[in-house]
Amino acid sequence: MGGLREYKSFAGGSWNALRGKYRYSLDGVWRDGHRDLYNNHIGNQIAAYAKENRLPRKAIAYLVLDAVNTKQLVLNEFEDPRVGVLSFVDPKYKGPSWDGLKRMKHVLGLEWP
Repeated sequence: MGGLREYKSFAGGSWNALRGKYRYSLDGVWRDGHRDLYNNHIGNQIAAYAKENRLPRKAIAYLVLDAVNTKQLVLNEFEDPRVGVLSFVDPKYKGPSWDGLKRMKHVLGLEWP
């Protein structure tokens, strides 16, 4: 078990592997930074969740994938109102979905109540 900083670093790396390649909107407005800030907040919360629940580091990748599947991360900053030019919603990680927990438990062989 590593420290929270190690978990956060791994969560960020998992997200970077999944992130899209969009950079500019048609009007040239830089939104990529808004998306990155939003997703970094969620990534930090995912890392804290993994640490608090004493999950192995490998579980973070499944938590990030589940966050993508449940639309908790911003994939397209042009279509997602959470990262508009004039708005920035404070990101809150809702935790993994039930399906995500089952998949993670099965693949990683975790004991779960």
